[in-house]
Amino acid sequence: MSSDDWFFRDEDDGFGEALHRRTEELYSVPDALPNEEGLIECPVLPLRDLVVFPHMVSPIFVGRVGSLMAVEEAHLQDQTVIALVQRDPEEENPSPSDFLPIGIEMAVGRLLSMPDGSSSALVQGRRRVEISEFIQEEPFMLAHARRIYEPGEVDRQTDATMRTVLELFQRCVQLDSNLPEETYLYALNIEDPGWLADMIVTAVAPPIEDRKTLLITTDPLERLKRVVSLLANEADVLELEDEIHARAQGEVDRTQREYYLREQMKVIQTELGEGDIWMREIAELRSRMEGVSLPEEV
Repeated sequence: MSSDDWFFRDEDDGFGEALHRRTEELYSVPDALPNEEGLIECPVLPLRDLVVFPHMVSPIFVGRVGSLMAVEEAHLQDQTVIALVQRDPEEENPSPSDFLPIGIEMAVGRLLSMPDGSSSALVQGRRRVEISEFIQEEPFMLAHARRIYEPGEVDRQTDATMRTVLELFQRCVQLDSNLPEETYLYALNIEDPGWLADMIVTAVAPPIEDRKTLLITTDPLERLKRVVSLLANEADVLELEDEIHARAQGEVDRTQREYYLREQMKVIQTELGEGDIWMREIAELRSRMEGVSLPEEV
């Protein structure tokens, strides 16, 4: 299985094999070739509240007619699409000015029909691109974009920041049961700073506004610094949740222990013929009253 689809592994071999075949289809889609001006031309796929980062494989849902036509055109031409995130996810018919300026070139797998009438597909992010111009809006959007090249060199500051990111991410994995241990091992083997930031953001899935900010942050070191801040906050929240859970569990355990001990005391008293301590005291008072001559009113 490819290293990019780690979050699709499953105990069910049939399910895993099906996902493996679908992801392999994505890797066969070639990157768009630039023209003489260094621009690529691809159909545009608008995304409402989802951000796909380079190297990552993710499921998406496609419902709008224009989006379906863009995907079908990409399949027909055996090409990639440009995923652009809407500034306002509620906008039903976005215009070119409604998107973030930075998008992701990505491969889109075959469409699967969903019960609600929409379609689902797996996508693989390839690289960040900056929109140059929209050359078509109907029946689907078509745009020219320029690839964004990110420096892959790791200087001392970048190396130190990557180490900090990994330490914080390890803490999050240890505290969050939803993050499997292999996500940290995967991150540990990424040498590219930008890729490391994108992978961890995909795994942790912070609020959509944070993901949008990280999408348009093209400098790898700056992106890593933002991820440090996000992970530190996430680790603090997870530690607080763990402390609250442990405290609540301790109260539950104490209550259960006290109930269990009381039940044991009842059984022991019954075995000794002592019965309930309160009933025994009442019986003793009645016995004492019977031996004393008291007026009827008393």
